[in-house]
Amino acid sequence: MYPPRPGPYPPPYSTAYPVNQEAERRATTGLWLGIVSLVICQILGPIALYMGLTARRDGAGGNATAAIIMGGISTALFVLSMGFAVLFVIRSGGGMPPGF
Repeated sequence: MYPPRPGPYPPPYSTAYPVNQEAERRATTGLWLGIVSLVICQILGPIALYMGLTARRDGAGGNATAAIIMGGISTALFVLSMGFAVLFVIRSGGGMPPGF
């Protein structure tokens, strides 16, 4: 006699906890804003930082952490560059030529 036929395949594994799709979407957006803020436009850094923090609070994972790190670095660089710009304008006497 032949052995019995195997039963149907078991259901695929699922995550241990439900994934908040909105938080993951916000984390991914924050990640992309963090990348863009480091490469092109530093003013997007605070937005990436905010999106990463709110996504992390709502349960998002690694993308939120990366958005927080890159947004924080970009925000710090933005604040430093604005400080240097203000210091440069103050040291140069206001930046206006005499007689203006």
